[in-house]
Amino acid sequence: MSVYRPRSKGAYTSPFFQYDFQLNGRRFHGSTGATTRREALEVEHQERAEAKSAGDDSTIEGGFARWWNEVGQHDADAHGTTFPRLEALQDTA
Repeated sequence: MSVYRPRSKGAYTSPFFQYDFQLNGRRFHGSTGATTRREALEVEHQERAEAKSAGDDSTIEGGFARWWNEVGQHDADAHGTTFPRLEALQDTA
């Protein structure tokens, strides 16, 4: 389990613990929002479980879902053109 508090020049830069782990070649990291190690480990465990259940990227649906979450939803006209095009591609696959 990789839970830590960031330090800079010997002093902690944040009162909150951070989590950092890899799963299937992908890196997951962020703030736990917890100030104790025990709470931070619980949050990290929940994040890891959520990442495992997020879906299988080896299927076309999993690949589309991952692309949408990481790239597509940030497109300027995401719901107007991007999402309908993804649905059309999925229907033909």
